[in-house]
Amino acid sequence: MKQNLVQAYKQAPWRIQLRRGILILIGVVVFVVVAIFYLNISAETYSSGIDILRAEATQESLRRDIADSETTLAYITSSLEMEKRAQNMGFITINDPGQMVYLVVPGYEGRQPAIQFTKKEVSHSTTYLDAEYTQSLWDVFFQGALKLRKVSVSSLP
Repeated sequence: MKQNLVQAYKQAPWRIQLRRGILILIGVVVFVVVAIFYLNISAETYSSGIDILRAEATQESLRRDIADSETTLAYITSSLEMEKRAQNMGFITINDPGQMVYLVVPGYEGRQPAIQFTKKEVSHSTTYLDAEYTQSLWDVFFQGALKLRKVSVSSLP
């Protein structure tokens, strides 16, 4: 009887093979999904790395251009170059201060100093702080000691 019962509930061989095949297929699908996620993240990381390298190359190129411009500016404003340009424009070197000619322009008041900041009105309002922020550590210690003393004295019978 027992063997008949076991034989009645035994799975057919094709069902066991189907179950194994489905489990293998699920494993393969999970592996493929994980591989796709991994490849996607790797591709984004690679793309970000390339973008960073391009940005760093652009930054370095701009730094070189700025340094080149600063060098050119320093060269064209050097004293020798300025003197050459002044002589080409017809200026001459004056050795005697008596040779200088000053031109008075009516209405011109001269250079005005640049105002770097504005003076703000200072309000003398009183700031109110909580008592916790104005007490010293010494005051806090003695207040705590006095509270402990009151508690210990009042707890006496």
